[in-house]
Amino acid sequence: MSQQSLAPRAPRGWVRRHTWLVAAIASVSALLLGLLTATSSQAQPATGTWYYLENRHSGKVLDVSDRSQDN
Repeated sequence: MSQQSLAPRAPRGWVRRHTWLVAAIASVSALLLGLLTATSSQAQPATGTWYYLENRHSGKVLDVSDRSQDN
């Protein structure tokens, strides 16, 4: 008959809690890093200029001043 080792083992609950804590900290860090480094990919319109809007399909054109509130 084989004799089992009587050496104490680390509690499994502590390892699981530690793993969850590390995963939660990594997730929150990645989320915050993504939010803080997000930038707008669209260029801002220049003020003091006119815009020429043309529909690609119909060819209809609209001239709009930069301070215009008209739609």
